[in-house]
Amino acid sequence: MKQLIQQLIQRWNNRGCHVTLDPSDNSVTMSPRLISRIPFVEGKENNVLVFQTDTHFCFTLNPTQPQLQRCQLNTIQQDPRTGDIGFETLRPTVNLIFYRYGFPADEPPTTLPVTTHTSPEGMTYYQIEHPIVCRR
Repeated sequence: MKQLIQQLIQRWNNRGCHVTLDPSDNSVTMSPRLISRIPFVEGKENNVLVFQTDTHFCFTLNPTQPQLQRCQLNTIQQDPRTGDIGFETLRPTVNLIFYRYGFPADEPPTTLPVTTHTSPEGMTYYQIEHPIVCRR
């Protein structure tokens, strides 16, 4: 019960923070509130590393650990047509994220909540949460 309450508090504190995953082009679009919470480095290309924990997919901005810098990084870009900010992920693909989270293969772009966490090493990462499913 305590863990459930902690999860609800975490989601409440991160309300409005979400990503929209599009399997047709492997794009991840960030919500304006999430963008306002991410510490972008001005005048520098900001890169994202997408990774998987035991139960979730996560991403972090500009990893500083040497072993993470050798991984495939994705550049954050702004769509000139719509003004949306996001990135493309090819490892893992959005299709893999959909598969692991139990979405059908032909699912349209889907919005999922994001919560902010800090690793024991002090790295801030953003966890893409599972959808909240209401059961009858």
